[in-house]
Amino acid sequence: MSGFNEDIKNEYLSLLEKYDQLGWKFIPLEGKRPFWKGWDDPEKWYSGEYSNEETINEIVTSRFKFNVGIVTGSLSKILRIDVDQPKILGWNPEPAIKKGGLAHTTSRGVALVVRSENPEVLAFSKKLVKRKEEIDQSLLFYPEDAGKETVTILEILGDGRQFVAPPSIHPDKRTRYEWLTPLPNSPDQILTINSIEELYSLLLECCANKELINELFEDYFKEKSRADTGEEGKKADDLLEKWLEILLKHLDVADDKGNYISIHCPFHPPDEKPSFAIYRNTYLAVDFHYRVNFNENFISILLDECWEI
Repeated sequence: MSGFNEDIKNEYLSLLEKYDQLGWKFIPLEGKRPFWKGWDDPEKWYSGEYSNEETINEIVTSRFKFNVGIVTGSLSKILRIDVDQPKILGWNPEPAIKKGGLAHTTSRGVALVVRSENPEVLAFSKKLVKRKEEIDQSLLFYPEDAGKETVTILEILGDGRQFVAPPSIHPDKRTRYEWLTPLPNSPDQILTINSIEELYSLLLECCANKELINELFEDYFKEKSRADTGEEGKKADDLLEKWLEILLKHLDVADDKGNYISIHCPFHPPDEKPSFAIYRNTYLAVDFHYRVNFNENFISILLDECWEI
């Protein structure tokens, strides 16, 4: 940052002032690494040991050599949606931007920032990682990604996380992070996510590869289903597994991925590109033509009404 001219330094300070106005906590970074230890401890912020004012002092004293990191989760009441492989995901942030989501550049494309007041949403830090043999390597963002055994596709940053924010400089690529959307005057003007189900629906709108989004949320829906049903849930799972086994005999299965089954959609024949899936752990069925999700009731209804078993 030491090479910044006065105009950029003024912009830097103006952005920090705006972040503070929005109620976001921010920290000094060395490249991508937090300069402070324990920055993710809420008590250090509540006690005044850490503050936005102290961050500004650190940055100015260092002659702007630091990057700035914005803390996500409950401390700032925001989530950041970070896409590492936009081509694999079929990433299009426009639906979220039109609803009030904030977008900024990264070294790999466009990241989103959304707001929430729901502690469950703010705690939802989740990463989707795939083995290299599971992905089309021709779609990797950087050629060097092909040499990795595992590749991060998408990451949601909530509690205990932070992200490099504009006007920081990427430590390796030397590209500058920039906001693509104007920052509002009030946090209430940012797209607000009230539940994890809303977050899930938003990502389905923004991603062409909806199978990956369902995989990212699979554990959440599985645990939610178990919590909702208790002991009865296990009995239901056993019954649904038997039903699923029978049901698959009547469906045109394209591929069994293990966690989910890719199917030629029975509602939109001939469906040459399989656009229907059933997820084993949750018994969630998805018709990707309409982004319609069906729970276990779907399977029983389909069995009762479509086939005699």
